[in-house]
This record gives sequence, C-alpha cells and structure tokens, in this order.
Amino acid sequence: MVEVAKTKWKVSVPKGADIKVAAGEKVKTGEVIASYKIAEVKQVSISALKNSEAVIKQWLGKAISEGEWLVKGGVFGGAFRMPIGGRIIGLDEFKNLLVASGTGERREIRAPTEMTVNKVEANKIVLEFKAEEFEGEGLVEGKVWGKIEPRLLENIGQIDSRLAGKIIRVRKLEADMVIKAEVVGVVGIISGDFREDLDNWEVKIPVLSLRDGERFDRRLEKEEAGMVGYLNCQKGKLLVV
Repeated sequence: MVEVAKTKWKVSVPKGADIKVAAGEKVKTGEVIASYKIAEVKQVSISALKNSEAVIKQWLGKAISEGEWLVKGGVFGGAFRMPIGGRIIGLDEFKNLLVASGTGERREIRAPTEMTVNKVEANKIVLEFKAEEFEGEGLVEGKVWGKIEPRLLENIGQIDSRLAGKIIRVRKLEADMVIKAEVVGVVGIISGDFREDLDNWEVKIPVLSLRDGERFDRRLEKEEAGMVGYLNCQKGKLLVV
C-alpha cells in the first residue's frame, strides 16, 4: 500500500525578512519564498566606560544609529557616541561591544518542490505538499531536503563530489563511506543497515535506517527524472515527492 501523506513544512524566517508569498498561493520548485540579509557582527571598543555590563543591560537587543549617544556620562564614566549603527547583541571576551547590522550577504529561501502556502506569519511560512512516506529509525538526527541519488551505493569509490547536495542510499553503513559522503557534500544518508555506534564517527548529516526498502526500490524504478526527498530523522521518516 502506497502511503501518500499531505504534509506541512514549516520554514523559520528571520525578523525583517522579505516574504514573497501569501497564503493560498502555489509555488513552483526553486521559487524564492523569502530572502534576508545575514547580519554582519562588528566590534566596538567601549574600554573608556567604567561599567560596560550596565551598558549592555540597558541596550541589549535594541537598535542604535550611527552617531547616537550610547551613554552621555554620569555613572557610566564618560560620554560615548556610536561610530556605527546596528543592533547591540552583547560583549565579547575582551569587553568589546558586539553590534549586528543587516549589511551582509543576502540569502534566499527557495521551495524544494511544488507546494501550496498554508500560512504566513512574521517569523514563519507554512507550506503543504503531498508525498509518499517511508518509515525508519533516525540514527543521526537532522532534517534536510535533497535530490535522491537513484543508485544503491556499495563502496567508497562510488562516493564523489557529483553527489553534493543529494540524499544517497548505501547498502552498508561503513565509517569510511559515511565520513567521505559528508566531506563531498552529501546532505543525508538512508540505508537498510542499522548501526548503534554512529556517534563515535562524529557524523553531522542525518542518517536514517530505512525499514521498507523493497517499496522504496519500487518507487525508484518508476522515476525517470529523479526524486526529491525530505529526510526527517527526528521523526524517523523519509518523504518522497
């Protein structure tokens, strides 16, 4: 029996992101649904001030403009104007003020497959899609989207940079294959094999021990253009669209 599920994908977006979709819209594969700037963190020396911790307590999380007074004297031991603007996020180990500004690189969030926008909130987009569900047991936790490599990989010689960005399936979970897969940019691994010692390998990409390998093989045989999968090892599932 084919388990086709209507599933929701929740995307967290940072404050101030440019959200490009609205509830009810259908989005295509690769369509940009939101974009944002990565905060650039700069250091500002405030060594002339007597009580930097008190300054932080007053300003933490708040925005300040270039040229604005950080302090005007009094108990803080002198006046100080900000040489840069941004949001104050803390102190480093040398008591320098850490200021985050949105002048860094712009990042885009794209739809990994065709989806319908279910809900849009200030810090979250919820999308719906239909997928065939395969169950297993998460051996290394994580959630990731990726194209599924159709070959069943059996040795380390088959692992190379052409697999970057893909979810791969290996016959046996061997340390050399798993570690090399992570190095070349593989984003997730599925296997019919089961290991309890993956923590010893310090692997960071999600790994799922797949239970229904035969049904997965039948799905692979039907696909000509390749499949896209959402690997959710926290819930022990692979969703194939």
